[in-house]
Amino acid sequence: AASLELAVPIDPGRSRIRVRVLARNDRDIVSVPLVIERDYAPPAGDLYLVTIAVEDYDDDELDLAAPIRDADAFAARMELEEGGLYETVHHKSLRGADVTRIAIDRVLQSLASDVDEQDCVIVFVAGHGARDVIGRYFFLTADATPADPVRGVPREQLERLVLWEDLAARRRVLLIDTCQAGTVDETRDRGLGAADAFSQSQVDDLVGGGLYIVSGSSKLGAARESAQNGVFTAALIAGLDGAADEEGNRNGTVDIAELIEFARRTVLEEEGPQRVTVPTVSGGDPFPIARKSR
Repeated sequence: AASLELAVPIDPGRSRIRVRVLARNDRDIVSVPLVIERDYAPPAGDLYLVTIAVEDYDDDELDLAAPIRDADAFAARMELEEGGLYETVHHKSLRGADVTRIAIDRVLQSLASDVDEQDCVIVFVAGHGARDVIGRYFFLTADATPADPVRGVPREQLERLVLWEDLAARRRVLLIDTCQAGTVDETRDRGLGAADAFSQSQVDDLVGGGLYIVSGSSKLGAARESAQNGVFTAALIAGLDGAADEEGNRNGTVDIAELIEFARRTVLEEEGPQRVTVPTVSGGDPFPIARKSR
């Protein structure tokens, strides 16, 4: 008897497949359909988490209170997902003077060699940002200043951590909480200079799906710092803990679309000298990022 093997891709969840055999002869006999139902849970995959934060600058006037605290708090929340949504959480942190172009390139090389298709890459960036005289955005390293931002990390290098074509992971997230450092006032507010550093067309052209870039406020906005964390980070953590799912589909997990929408609304509701926004660049279907913890 002849046999035929076919590989049929199916989505996570329950799938129903109907198979019929057609005999290509003078009678074109068609078999009774065979119905196959399968529940498929994809491999959990690992989470590759990168957190980058600078708050102590060579120019003391630029010092901020919350970036490292924000990055540590975000990392601690995501590490709770180990053994659940993700098999293992691999966390690489860069802090203060360790944040350099070379260090970030080494992180990218590590991601490119270690990450598999079923894994997830999340990058969190907090600190100051500034634009040079021709409008290019830079994340300020400890030795950089608004007057000389080119000492810092160019926006393209931050993008590359999730956009590089050699990354195998289909789930990628870049969260940016940086400011237009030249507008920092005595209250050490954090706005966002990176809001228009990325465009939807760039993502659509470079990645077919599963990528989200989220920034914490508008170019001229100010992301206020609370007693514990910045408003944007606090909104992300509250959303990850389950508030985003409560306002979403209530299925027990927080997907990236729910988290973005919750953060957007939360940040917009905060009072301050300037209103803030959470612009997004995205591609692909929303995917789970955390389990509801409360």
